[in-house]
Amino acid sequence: MKTLKSAYDDERWCNTLIGVMGSKVFIVTLSVGFLIALAHIIITVIPFALEDKWELWRLGAQGSYPPSVLSAWLGASAYSSISVLYYLVLPLLVCIPCLNILRDRASGKIINPSLGHTSFICSLKWYLSKISISFIVAGIIAIAPLIFNFLLTSLFLPSLPPEAASGNYLIYSTSMFANLFFDHPVLYILVFFLMTFVVGGILASWALASVFIFGNRIVAIAAPFIVSISLLMLLGENAWAGYVPANLLAPYQPFPLQLHNIVLIYSILFAGVIAFFLAKAYRGQKHAEAEQALGRLTTTLNKVK
Repeated sequence: MKTLKSAYDDERWCNTLIGVMGSKVFIVTLSVGFLIALAHIIITVIPFALEDKWELWRLGAQGSYPPSVLSAWLGASAYSSISVLYYLVLPLLVCIPCLNILRDRASGKIINPSLGHTSFICSLKWYLSKISISFIVAGIIAIAPLIFNFLLTSLFLPSLPPEAASGNYLIYSTSMFANLFFDHPVLYILVFFLMTFVVGGILASWALASVFIFGNRIVAIAAPFIVSISLLMLLGENAWAGYVPANLLAPYQPFPLQLHNIVLIYSILFAGVIAFFLAKAYRGQKHAEAEQALGRLTTTLNKVK
């Protein structure tokens, strides 16, 4: 049975989560994602479904394989600049709600429990609650527009099983989970939704830590996006470029991926975030202990005088 304090903490955590998801920043950020997903429907999906110039393709003329949900939705259309744009700006979108997670509603300033007279456990619990909230909020922002786009695409195009020989799909034998895609395509997409949720959460956690490192929320929020773009430019066609979020999270897999590399790279990133907040909570406790010791010493000296 939960204690009264733990129940109160859970209620406060839920209220904070609801508050962040009800904020203007969250709604605007999510709306941007939905607008990109909708733009893809208008520019790519609807023409495939309705325009006359694609009619022969839709009918499967001359042995062609018709367009389908699995070849035209946002996560499959590598030929669409809208798809490329979505995955390019995703590291920025998922971090923007961090503006509200650490901000005190009354003063508007960043809350830093390590500067107060708080214990290691209290500080750590506070940091972990903020990490978990940012993780969930970022994950929702990352996958909600994708789910919306997939469902909307299914209203315009048929759900045909993928055919490797058709050339409509950019999943090859060297691609990660290639067999899963051709045998169970919906499960394949769900795996990428899950990966997008998790990686989005890790990037937001990194941005959360960066707020304390840089002392500037705007710089901290932009940091994952700037690093992602920089890595894309530096790595170019190198296979490791596939593990940059803009390439990694796209189900059409611009580069062949290895699951163990994904787990290793992003586990290290998340472990680094946890280690940072552990160290910060520990330093906060030492700072509080030093101030208390100084206070006791001052009191003793005053008594002697």
